[in-house]
Amino acid sequence: MFKNLFNFSYKRNWKEAIGFYLVYLFISIAVTLLLSTIQGILNELLGVSTPNMFMLVSPLFCLIISILLLKRRGLLKNFGYLLLALLSFILILPPFSVIIPAILSTVEAKK
Repeated sequence: MFKNLFNFSYKRNWKEAIGFYLVYLFISIAVTLLLSTIQGILNELLGVSTPNMFMLVSPLFCLIISILLLKRRGLLKNFGYLLLALLSFILILPPFSVIIPAILSTVEAKK
């Protein structure tokens, strides 16, 4: 279930895709919380207010993962899959935006 998590060219079955989803959901939330904490500290030190990192970091992380999955599978020129990858950027909350990369991890690579 948790094998080959960082191998983006590996085709996963649905059970492995769920493991992929859980790990990348945790990573997405951890990175977002870390950057939001750093942002909060900088806001306090500098006395300025900046936009919330949560709204940008998680969708951007999922978009990058989706693009990497498509690139390693040779599907980056497929409009349907590319549109699906862009949908992961539109879905802002981590539980929803990580679903798209998990689905893309089950797609067969182009031969």
